[in-house]
Amino acid sequence: MEACPTFGDWCSCPRIPTGVLGALRVPALVIGGDKDIVTKLEASRTIAAESELAALHVVEDVNHMGPMERADLYIR
Repeated sequence: MEACPTFGDWCSCPRIPTGVLGALRVPALVIGGDKDIVTKLEASRTIAAESELAALHVVEDVNHMGPMERADLYIR
């Protein structure tokens, strides 16, 4: 599968069609790193925007493995 330039690997997940996340009726926290080159921040924004109950938290200065790169920011 080919990743698209805007969304990174989110485009390589054809099993999750657009709009499905909006059907969730539970709170969701979407965490994206501002330096992520795999799942780009624009993909995280799109994912979070699909549900009224979702919140986006952007972690600064982390790539795709944020919890390993900056564990101090995730353990709160």
